[in-house]
Amino acid sequence: MFNKSRGVIVGAVLVAVVGGMAADQAAAEGDPRPPISEIVTFRAFNEFVARVSLMFVRSAVDFTYQDVVNDPYANTTSVTGLTIRPELRWDRRRNCVIEAERLKLASAELQQWDRITSRIELSGVTAPLACLPPEAAISAGMAELEELRLSRMQVMLDYRLNTSSLRVDIHATLPGVAAVAADLQFAYVSIRDRGNEPIKADLAHAAVTVDNLGIWEKVKPMMPPAMAEPDSLAQMVEGGLTQMFADMGRSGQPGAPTAPPSLTPAQTAFVQSAAEQARAFAAKPGMIVVETDIEKPLRLTERMMDDPNALFEALKPAVNARPMSRQEILPAVLLNAALTDPSSLSEADRLRAGRALVSGENAPRSPEDGLALLRPLAEAGN
Repeated sequence: MFNKSRGVIVGAVLVAVVGGMAADQAAAEGDPRPPISEIVTFRAFNEFVARVSLMFVRSAVDFTYQDVVNDPYANTTSVTGLTIRPELRWDRRRNCVIEAERLKLASAELQQWDRITSRIELSGVTAPLACLPPEAAISAGMAELEELRLSRMQVMLDYRLNTSSLRVDIHATLPGVAAVAADLQFAYVSIRDRGNEPIKADLAHAAVTVDNLGIWEKVKPMMPPAMAEPDSLAQMVEGGLTQMFADMGRSGQPGAPTAPPSLTPAQTAFVQSAAEQARAFAAKPGMIVVETDIEKPLRLTERMMDDPNALFEALKPAVNARPMSRQEILPAVLLNAALTDPSSLSEADRLRAGRALVSGENAPRSPEDGLALLRPLAEAGN
């Protein structure tokens, strides 16, 4: 489908160019109608591409909309009044109908030729529980959720042509339930039209964050009081995950031993971190982060995806209360020196503190102070 759409766009460009030449020639010979070059504008072509893109999306999922507004100068397209009807294997009666107030698509400026960025924003989304798998729908119903409401969801794609690296950031807010974020970083991504593996991807990092906005308060009353206690919840999580990994490790052959196999070091570390964070969460509900610890970019092959044990050993995920990047908070002594006596710092410390202050990661954001530290380094050739 992608190749067909690309062919349609290329064909349209050729028709426009040839037609423009012919029309301009006719105008030169006295045709009273305006030349085609005044009709075939960049805005018109951009709107045509938007229409083709909507048709391309419709080939994957059924949807309708009320209005679409395209701004070629800002590289944005806004679609309002969406109704989406996905085909889900568990939804045989087609009860899953997703309503969205607005879908906004934005891309990078054309001048950034070596970088492709896209931002997809959905707002005002509602969906019935039929859109969830049966087990998840039952759990949502027990938590007294009548429907799924998504106030805002944003997907950011950042692809660099020089390195073929890709970063995907996803943020979603479910009012009164949770805020969910996912961060996927690929060191290399390529798409090919041939071979058994049309997509090559080297995963460098992955993290999923869930921030409690009321889901615990909805789930806790459904649990026996003793099970909601920190130690009890930790034991339940530890036992459940241990059993899950044990089931993954069974051979499934007749006569296989009934005793659960021992967990691998990566699985053991994951279970321990999950139990520890479950205990902390029960005492003070907040954030839960599942994050990988990949030593070097991991090539995701079909064979690896079919072997969950091998994939888990390579990803080595762990559960934390905050992302690992936030755990590397700038020491108070270094931060104080950076703000009061930067000349006393080494070049490496100035670079670290300057980056943290400019970005707001691992330190309070202060672009002016950060730039004051980084500017001398840049002028010296760093």
